[in-house]
Amino acid sequence: MKYFYWAFCILLISVSSPAFSDVTTLTATVDKNPILLDESVSLQITALGGADRDDIDFSILSQNFRISQPSVSQSTQIINFDRTTTTTWTLQLFPRSTGRFIIPSFTIDGKSSEAIQVTVLPLSEAARTQPREFFVTAEVDNAEVYLQQQVRYTVKIHLAGEIQRGSLSTPVLDGAVIEQLGDDKEYQELVNGVRYRIIERNFAILPQASGAFMIDGPVFQAEVLTSTRQSFAYFNRSRSINRVAPAQTIIVLPIPENYQYTWLPSEQVQIAEEWQGDVEQMVQGEPITRTVTLTALGLIEEQLPNIEAQYHPDFKTYPEQPIKATVNQDNRLIAQLVQSTAIIPGQTGTFVLPEIRVPWFDVINKQTQFAVLPARSVRVVAPAQNTSTDNQEIGNNPVSSINDITEPDTNINSSNDYTGRFTPIAWGFDLLHLLLIAVVIILTSLLIWARKLGNTTGAVTKPYYKNKDVNNEAEAWNALNHSLESANISQVQQSLKVWLTQLSQSKVQSITNTLKVMGAEHVAVAFNSLLKEAYSSGHKTGDYAALKQALYDMRQREHAKQLSHTNTSMYPIQ
Repeated sequence: MKYFYWAFCILLISVSSPAFSDVTTLTATVDKNPILLDESVSLQITALGGADRDDIDFSILSQNFRISQPSVSQSTQIINFDRTTTTTWTLQLFPRSTGRFIIPSFTIDGKSSEAIQVTVLPLSEAARTQPREFFVTAEVDNAEVYLQQQVRYTVKIHLAGEIQRGSLSTPVLDGAVIEQLGDDKEYQELVNGVRYRIIERNFAILPQASGAFMIDGPVFQAEVLTSTRQSFAYFNRSRSINRVAPAQTIIVLPIPENYQYTWLPSEQVQIAEEWQGDVEQMVQGEPITRTVTLTALGLIEEQLPNIEAQYHPDFKTYPEQPIKATVNQDNRLIAQLVQSTAIIPGQTGTFVLPEIRVPWFDVINKQTQFAVLPARSVRVVAPAQNTSTDNQEIGNNPVSSINDITEPDTNINSSNDYTGRFTPIAWGFDLLHLLLIAVVIILTSLLIWARKLGNTTGAVTKPYYKNKDVNNEAEAWNALNHSLESANISQVQQSLKVWLTQLSQSKVQSITNTLKVMGAEHVAVAFNSLLKEAYSSGHKTGDYAALKQALYDMRQREHAKQLSHTNTSMYPIQ
């Protein structure tokens, strides 16, 4: 039993281990001969024995044929403990021209296959017998282009019979950028008296080297239904077909020697601008956004240059990262670059924004052109003064109030002098004053209690009020806090302006100027610092917490100031 066990293990190892025997036979076959120029021939190489999948180099065939990626399969048979390994290589050969060509013999372990002569016929030979059911055509819109200029490549699949499924590859040009343009079009067309169903597909080809090149056509592969009659019934069978579009030759011209700029070959290039804000009257210290858009026909986004815009030294600029995109429209590529810049003028006056010039090469007229954004004059005005705040400051000045009072007339009859006397009118005024003081004290207590309650329930989300729904300072403050928590700089600017308007009871034109007039320079510093970071290209967030704390301190001070002003104004000046 022990000897039987070891014999079985040796047999199992010998069967499962790979064979190291040499190749005994090597054969080569093709599925058809002759073939038409737009057809393919299937070449199959079979080796009996221990062949490796990399033992054959098919690159020698590329001179006369376009070759597909070889598929390799291996199988093993064991008969009476004799193991035979078969390795098969299968690939499609697409002829480059008509004529007679030799598929050479291949050799593995001293065993060679026989050479095969293949005859390639022109397409006119097929037309003499009967119309073709399936074929593919191709054309280019321009056979002579400049380096990186778009070539529109159009493929048409002609179908006179039914297909079960099919696929179309991409045209081939080494080193070129190739992209499909839009969706396929489907229509019918009459060709040589035969009505075909046409499937049209367009490609954009951008050659990346100059010289004469041949664009290899795409390959159409499909399963075609055939009908045969067997045993009183019809059975649908399918067969595989391969059709290739004819090669197209193009001449790619180099960059002209007299062109001295960034290479931008196109039929049309345009540049435009858009402003978010009143560019006719910019406000000192207030940001305004300028968006410049560069559009080029027949290019891809990687070819677009950066936009170089110049600004006055008194202007602070915060450019955003450019946005680039490529779309296709009417069988043309359209590349676009969008550059947004936040501009904050630092001085008042009239300034000139220089023109922006983008050079490009006109491939139609074969000359240098410039896409120009003309220079423009802008006026920067000082922010509007906050008159309400000024009045509050004046109202708190007791000297100014005393000087405005007229001195009493000393010639008045003493019988009409009620000074120091107890009268019903005086008593009524005193009661009114006391009542107002009580109301103020109660409101102040409620405000302090509400603030403490808000601090203890900080985890509760504060309601958000849209600026258009703000009716008082408290609602404006809630909206401002919501904007600060959302870390949205645009929303913070809008909410801060609404809150300052409610607080000062006058329309705010400039946030920075209003803060300075109200004596809140620390808030202005925090706001401008946040603004700079938010509009910079390297930062997207800023210190919103610092601005929030500064605003809270300012609000406390303003409320205390208003309360003090209310208490002192209750008493008549003696």
